[in-house]
Amino acid sequence: MVLTTSSLFLHTLAQVGITHVFVNWGSDHPAMLEELERQRETNGGHALTIVTSPNEMVALSAAHGYAQATGKPAAVVVHVDVGTQALAGAVHNADRGRVPILIYAGASPFTSDGELKDVHDQPAIVRQYMRHTAQISSPANLPHVVRRALQIATSEPKGPVYLWGRREVMEQEIDQSLLERPITLAKWPSVEPTALSSTGTHTPLLKSADVILVIDAEVAWMPMNKDKDGAHERPSETAQVFIIDSGDPLKRGIGMHHEEADLVCQADAAVALAQIHGAVADVVTLAPHERAERIRKMHESWMAQLRDAESVPLLLSSSGGPAPYTTPQIVGALRTAIQASGVSREGALVLNESISSYPLVWSHMQPEIPGEVISSGGSSLGWALGGGIGAVLGGRVAKKGTGTGYDLVASIVGDGTFLFCVPASAFWMARRYQTPFLTIVLNNGGWKSPKLSMLGVHPQGHGSQCYSGCCLWWMGMGTQNKCRPRRGQKECAKELLEETIRRR
Repeated sequence: MVLTTSSLFLHTLAQVGITHVFVNWGSDHPAMLEELERQRETNGGHALTIVTSPNEMVALSAAHGYAQATGKPAAVVVHVDVGTQALAGAVHNADRGRVPILIYAGASPFTSDGELKDVHDQPAIVRQYMRHTAQISSPANLPHVVRRALQIATSEPKGPVYLWGRREVMEQEIDQSLLERPITLAKWPSVEPTALSSTGTHTPLLKSADVILVIDAEVAWMPMNKDKDGAHERPSETAQVFIIDSGDPLKRGIGMHHEEADLVCQADAAVALAQIHGAVADVVTLAPHERAERIRKMHESWMAQLRDAESVPLLLSSSGGPAPYTTPQIVGALRTAIQASGVSREGALVLNESISSYPLVWSHMQPEIPGEVISSGGSSLGWALGGGIGAVLGGRVAKKGTGTGYDLVASIVGDGTFLFCVPASAFWMARRYQTPFLTIVLNNGGWKSPKLSMLGVHPQGHGSQCYSGCCLWWMGMGTQNKCRPRRGQKECAKELLEETIRRR
């Protein structure tokens, strides 16, 4: 029996609590493949769950979704520098989303001539997005290297880490005694944030608020955006702004960043909010009943607007056929169908990567518990399909829903995002590993986010009069620029939900 550094690497991952490894194999992984086959023949299976991904970005997105569902890191294995590059924007999402993931890449042999895939500084490809990078230089300290990487990945601000090793090192034969030593994280605790000593908002209340509390948000608002009247969507100059961030309130990983704030705190949000609630509860001059009544009326008005948007009757288009469904109608139908199916809030998970429809999806899904609707935390599109796979796998591990995993996982994407998700690879993985999830593609009739960005800066400009089909951002799905409904959206959503739940 031949054991190698790769044997020790896989053994260490399993010993420190990694359960799932999302892989895209290459010529730098022969020892790992040999070790996995040895485990299968010797033990009848693998200590780790190996999930093969035909695309590296989908692999990292799946690990991302897994970590979000379980709260625990997964591992990703890719091929030398080219596989590292192919992780693409998923690296940004894991960084900005503060998701703990251990990424490993092999490296070209240093004893061969004419190797085309070697570069001077492979980790530099992703270093600025990583919490930590390190080389595996010897089997002697490999468990130390892995545990240090995971300790950093799971400490605030959490995020991805990157390890790499030359093929000769990973192929080096080792003594079995290295696998018999105890390897745990018992003396490698994560660093948690102390108590007090998500994407930008889109609400008219921002400009009228006198006090604003920003909690764990990478971008609280877009200061240069303007509404349809040309007014900036930002807090008033007299508003007091308080920022609570559990990891990196100064955003050290961003070249230029500044929030006009009265107080910036590095603190655990849950602990901080409990302390604030306790302090405010002792203040009797705030007239809470009067304020609560005012907020109740505002909430009722807002809910009425949501209901009106969902129940707008279908209109005829200019061609005489039925007009396309709106995003509120589609999302409202999904929410209603989930409720009608008997799936609990804890048993359903919605991944929101609708981008230009972000606020609409959040509002019309009406989540009430943490984790009911999630997004990547970053701005690189293409997370939701791979994330759906990882979320289904992670839901089973974390015993979500009734204890066997989520009853329903749904990914809501725009038409452009759907293509960024590499659907061929994602759906191959979903079929291969039996991870059914519902995908809803919102046809924007074009690349809507760049258009909205343009209108945010130039609301009355030349582009405001341009329609999809003749503009630079046009990207229709199919021969028609809009989908034509043929039956009630609630019936369609109900059938899709029933089929997804049946296949789980």
